[in-house]
Amino acid sequence: MPDVTYTPGEWFAVVTPRALACVPATTTAPVLARLREVLVDPAVEGVGEALGVLTSSGASFADLPDFAVAIQVGRTWSVAVRGQILVATGDQAVSGVGVSTWSERVLEDSGTLTLDLPGFDSSADDDGADLVIEAGIVRAARLVVGAAWPAVSLANAAAPEVEAPEIEVPDIEVPEIDARTHHTATEELVSDPVPAPQPVDPVAPAPAPAPAPAVAPAK
Repeated sequence: MPDVTYTPGEWFAVVTPRALACVPATTTAPVLARLREVLVDPAVEGVGEALGVLTSSGASFADLPDFAVAIQVGRTWSVAVRGQILVATGDQAVSGVGVSTWSERVLEDSGTLTLDLPGFDSSADDDGADLVIEAGIVRAARLVVGAAWPAVSLANAAAPEVEAPEIEVPDIEVPEIDARTHHTATEELVSDPVPAPQPVDPVAPAPAPAPAPAVAPAK
């Protein structure tokens, strides 16, 4: 799941790498801890277990506080919303208005998911107030998944344009050469020829050694 940006507010927002939930500020610490354990569990692929935590107090449906749970499953969001919270992605939106329990939907992921909580003023000038969170529990009035700092693929990133510096080349004056007085190195070598080698007398071969004298046999 992409990073989540949130506008600071009064509601508790539980954010994990694959899911998020929003509950009122009156929610107790044990419930927040148990809710986080459920949302970080990769085996959980729906909102059922999170709903079990949120309804574990035994209160009647009429006494349950507002809440919202969204779990990313592949390219969809499994969502449960109760009360005045609005969850939206693309042109799909879910809220619990007019429902005695809560609304459950599976939404196609459009790349951006927003959770607007009761008390959030969309007309307020909050430029620079949004913060980023990867995982944790924060106090929020609004959450946005995937729209704050979109990732840029290195394969599609354009290389920066680099302006080549201008280099001034100085003018060089080439001296004129008089053909009447100019001689190349080759001409100088030809003008002084190398003397021919002198003949060498042949060397006479050495005389062959004299044969050894014959020895008479002893009597």
